[in-house]
This record gives sequence, structure tokens and C-alpha cells, in this order.
Amino acid sequence: MAQVKTSAVPLRLTQYGDDDLMVTLYTRHEGRVSVAAKSARKSRKRFGTSLDLFTELSVMYGQTRNRKGLPVLSESAAERQFPVIRQDVTLAAYAGSWTELLLHATAEGEKSEEIYRLYVSALTLLDSRAYREDILHAWFCIRFLTLSGVGPSISECVQCRKRLPEDARGKVAFRFASGGILCKDCAAGHQDPHYVDLSAIHLLFLLQQRPAFPGELPEEVAGHGAEAGALLYGFVSHHMGLRLKSLEFLRKLANIPQREEGLCRNG
Repeated sequence: MAQVKTSAVPLRLTQYGDDDLMVTLYTRHEGRVSVAAKSARKSRKRFGTSLDLFTELSVMYGQTRNRKGLPVLSESAAERQFPVIRQDVTLAAYAGSWTELLLHATAEGEKSEEIYRLYVSALTLLDSRAYREDILHAWFCIRFLTLSGVGPSISECVQCRKRLPEDARGKVAFRFASGGILCKDCAAGHQDPHYVDLSAIHLLFLLQQRPAFPGELPEEVAGHGAEAGALLYGFVSHHMGLRLKSLEFLRKLANIPQREEGLCRNG
């Protein structure tokens, strides 16, 4: 393996032997990779604070001569940090849930510069405190799921393909096991659909189409970010088997009641 130089964000640090760390990175050009940071535990000076979470890095890594073990991290320098996120427990919980998705819902070595840009862009916007956290969270999650090829069907009935009603008033059935919304007729054939405001589905559809975060949203959908995010969490839990610990913590912090549907938790 030749030396690789790329931008990256750290996702997890794990003890690796007595003095080293195994660093899981999501890189701009190589996707998710794990590298060994030699002597990182023994000496803080070796990499400084560049391996801290919520940091965009410039890294260089490559295989050792004997080609055994993990590639070795030879250089790491912080390009951009997000200090506001680190100082706010709520912002850190949102950013932590995005980090968990990259860590557990991407494959080692599967490249996606779009997912990398999405993550860094979301951190930048969150750190600015210029936008609502629940809307940012819904945008990140629906875009991540869409880019990963596992997004829910929210524009038409997942069974009969009838289009989503244009009127944002009322509720619509969403069935996690089916992977999307159901029209009234198809929902009648199931005992377990979850009903959600149409405005939340319209919000998700709008966000799903936007590679760049939309600063302005229609008034009728802008207040449904929390419901949209909770729906996506249930979808992730059901289809990926993931419990995002950062969001669990956020729910407990806010004392938000939870309802169970199989593996799903829908706030």
C-alpha cells in the first residue's frame, strides 16, 4: 500500500497495544479506514489534539515494510476544528449521532466523497449555531441514508406507488417493515403502521432533494424537524439494527418519552 495523503475526520479511538491507538477515520478519498497511531498513548506530543472528535484533519498513512497489521498513521494535522460543538452537550450529541452512523453504517474502504462532504458540511453548520439543530439532523440523516442507497420511500406509497399527497395537512401511515409511507388503502391491510404528520414527510422529501442544506424552509414544514428526525431514527433502528447512543442520551437529557415498535423508537 502506497502512502495515502488525504483529508479525514476521526470517528473512534481504541487502545491498540500498550502505547498505540487504533484510529478509525472517514477519509475524503478512501472512505472509512482504520490506522495505527504509534506511541499516541505514550506521548501526547506525538499527534497533539489533532485526533480529537469533531476535527477535520490532513493525514498521511501507509503500510509498513513487512505489510503486517494496520496501516500506520505518519502525519496528522488539524485543518479545521469545531469548538462550539465540543462545548455544548446538545450539539455534541447531534454530531455524535452522525459520527456513529459513519462508524457503523459504512463499510471499510467503501469510498464516498459525497458522504464525507455531507458530514463536514453538517458539522460546519451545526458549529455556526445559525440553524435549528433538529432540521440539520433530519437533513443529515435523510441525505446519508439516500447516499447509502437505503433511504425510505417518502414520495409515494411503498406498495401501490400512489404519489404523496401535495396537501401537507393531516397524517400518513409509515411502516418501518415496508420501508416507507403507505396510502390510506394500503395501510388498511396492516395492523402496525406508525402515523406521522404529512408535514414531517414533506419536510423529509424537501431535505432529501437538497445536497446543500436549504437555509429557508416553508413555514408549514419548518416546525416538524423533531418528528422527522424521530421517524428516521426508527427507520435506522429497524433496518440497520443500530441504537445511536448519542441520541439516546439526548432523549434522556430532554426527558422525551419513547414508544417501541420492534427495534424502533419513535419519539
